Amino acid sequence: MEGLQHSDETQAARILPVEDGLTIQSGSINSLTQPDPRFPPEIEHKIFVIAFYDDHNMEDTGSILSVSRRVYEWLIPLVYEMVIIHHRLNWPPMGLPPQNLPRYGKCIRHLRLKFEAEVYLTHTPNLVNLSLIDFGATPKLISALANLRVAELVITLSELPKTPELSPFCANITHLDCFFDNWAPFIGPSGWFSYFPNLTHLVAHREWESKANVEQTLRQLEKLQVFILCAYVHPPGEFTELKVEDVSDDPRVVHLVIRGPGQWWRAAQGGLSQWQFAEEIVERRKKKTST
Repeated sequence: MEGLQHSDETQAARILPVEDGLTIQSGSINSLTQPDPRFPPEIEHKIFVIAFYDDHNMEDTGSILSVSRRVYEWLIPLVYEMVIIHHRLNWPPMGLPPQNLPRYGKCIRHLRLKFEAEVYLTHTPNLVNLSLIDFGATPKLISALANLRVAELVITLSELPKTPELSPFCANITHLDCFFDNWAPFIGPSGWFSYFPNLTHLVAHREWESKANVEQTLRQLEKLQVFILCAYVHPPGEFTELKVEDVSDDPRVVHLVIRGPGQWWRAAQGGLSQWQFAEEIVERRKKKTST
């Protein structure tokens, strides 16, 4: 038969059906007589990355990990790239208990926490995006934060104590999304914003009545490129720009309606973020004024 190469060894073995000139002996993948028919690893890897992000559903995530060891090793960084620990929603759906953090914590890049923050933060050396929800600033948590170098932080800022131990952590942050009710503690030489000298993007969630407060913040944060004044509403949906008069005519100030808590989730998975949406608005304004 064309394409078969017989030897004493192959005569003694059962020959499986031949397809496209390949000879395969039972029980041995090494008996292929033609070049390896498998995809190159980089292409196979890309297929699984696309499959994972293409409308995958939460219930399937655990079972997809069992395909093979190599696929498992590729998928683990995807599965644990974003972790949410919250009483209403946990991701990944099979969970990430603290005892597994030494093994998988290095995969986490986006982390949203409502519980056990100090436990999780001690095992996340590659974290770039941190969201802390209604946490208490314990000494252990402060110590864990001090060892992080996070670029993006979502936080109830009044919970973060002003301590020199956190200065390197705060100085590394370029994107700050903060919830607070009182403006006064944040502005001025000793205010909260003085702890974030490298901020380029700021979101503040509250009603803004004072143009002076907005302008003082813009003066204090010299590197600020985008300042989002945000209304946060349900249900989930797309961003909407608001037209608000008499607050600031600075092109960096953008008023947005951000719909639902899913925004952080979508942005962490590569969707349009509030930062990107606001940046496009600011860029259009600059082009308009320059023409």
